[in-house]
Amino acid sequence: MPAYGSGQNPGSSGPVAAADRSRSAVDHRKHERYGMRFPVTVVFEDGTTLHGHSEDVSLTGFFVVCPGVMVAVDRHGQGTIQLGQDRHTFHCRVARQTPAGLALSITKDCAILGYAITNHLFNQLSSVRLGPGESGPARSFR
Repeated sequence: MPAYGSGQNPGSSGPVAAADRSRSAVDHRKHERYGMRFPVTVVFEDGTTLHGHSEDVSLTGFFVVCPGVMVAVDRHGQGTIQLGQDRHTFHCRVARQTPAGLALSITKDCAILGYAITNHLFNQLSSVRLGPGESGPARSFR
């Protein structure tokens, strides 16, 4: 297996693979990413448990910051996120590993998890009370 950051895809060669390696990770993304932080716990099939926090959240997955954790790509697990007082579970697979943590891809019912995250976000926004004629602070969720 090539070293992290080597730019090589195991088992791939030829012009398609070369073009694939020349594109940035952003080019591969199907969904927008948002900078949301919430606690994440994942229990993998073999019982290994990881704890971290989210970063770079999209509709179909997110990055879990957990430096130094070594988990093989394509391992499956069941995770839990804590959004305020609510806990939500999800099925996932490790899509990518870096020294800073793991990129998780939601493998089942990602729309339900997306709804929970969106609902939590809007509940946070709705808790800001403004007086007549006032406008709230500009917020960016990227």
